Amino acid sequence: MVMRKSEFVFILLAAAIVFFILGYYVSNRSKGQTFTVSAENAAYTAASPSPAGQLSSAEAAVGSSEGSEASLPGPLNINSASAEELASLPGMDLSAAEAVVRFREEYGPFDYTERLLRVGGIDRELYLKIERYIYAG
Repeated sequence: MVMRKSEFVFILLAAAIVFFILGYYVSNRSKGQTFTVSAENAAYTAASPSPAGQLSSAEAAVGSSEGSEASLPGPLNINSASAEELASLPGMDLSAAEAVVRFREEYGPFDYTERLLRVGGIDRELYLKIERYIYAG
């Protein structure tokens, strides 16, 4: 059986229409769905030195990098930390830390860490630097 050119074009066009309808159906099935992403506040724990007081090779590598994280404190609760403790975070100066404390005293405790962006003197860049070292508890 030999297929004519017009039959071949018809079959090809029919296949294209079927794939188009199938793609349209599949894409519309996923519209309107909502997705919920939840994350827990993971506590950051600073590496402690070995009993002899010397750092392991992994800790030494961290300590030699820019903005030495090995000397940073454990996770800070932004609802109870003092201005001095907050000022020890990377990129945070004392005036911004004091603004956090004033904001907390005026408006109450922080429900979540990203609420720090409402505090004058804390922008997105600073927040991204400190978010792994803080939690709202």
